[in-house]
Amino acid sequence: MADVPRSATARLRKTFQYPTDDSSSSTPEVLDEEEQDNLIQSLADQNAARNAQFRIAMLALPVLSTLPYLVILFRRPEASLILPTLLSISSLASTTWLLYAQDPTETGIAALDSWARGAGLDNSNGNNPPFSPLRRAPGGSRRRRLSSFSAAAGGGVGVYGRGYRSPLETYLPLLNAGLCALLLLMAVLIALAPPEGRTAPEHVSRVMLACLPAVVYAVVIAAKLVMSSVDPERDLTGLKYENKGA
Repeated sequence: MADVPRSATARLRKTFQYPTDDSSSSTPEVLDEEEQDNLIQSLADQNAARNAQFRIAMLALPVLSTLPYLVILFRRPEASLILPTLLSISSLASTTWLLYAQDPTETGIAALDSWARGAGLDNSNGNNPPFSPLRRAPGGSRRRRLSSFSAAAGGGVGVYGRGYRSPLETYLPLLNAGLCALLLLMAVLIALAPPEGRTAPEHVSRVMLACLPAVVYAVVIAAKLVMSSVDPERDLTGLKYENKGA
């Protein structure tokens, strides 16, 4: 998905080794701070591009999932099917819009985004124990960049501008989650209700159609959380070193 290849990570860890006195005579491959910044920025840009491409590909999931409900509406369904069908279309339309408007690594649900940020920071700090020879370069000389992970932290680019969320972007993720929960409750009620002359496949299909929007939204959120867990800038900045004598 949006994963930095292991070979590239291994090469970068080897590159970001702190130069020692023993290795100075062998002329190791040493990058100055600007070269390290450029390399990390290049990897962050590649990761962001892959995330954007994957987000575009994922748009097909909620769009195609809407087709069965449109077919049901055009066939003039019975009254008991109209409300679940309209709610399902509304949920899938909301999922599609959120995929288009949000940053690829942002779910819009504060609790999930905070958890993803905390998990990522814990993993990043775990790569650099307190007494590790790998030291972070001074923050004063480091350029600030907006990576895919920092975008998820609130600096993302929405349809209304960088760092700004409209009320729709703020509340729609929670409303969509509530709508999915309501549809799941309807699916349970449909499953427990008697078939009323319907065949078993028809009864099961109604339950599955009521569950589909929640499944689609869960897949989208899971994919966003996976993408937010991969950030080359966050993971590799802690491996930067300072050139001796600089």
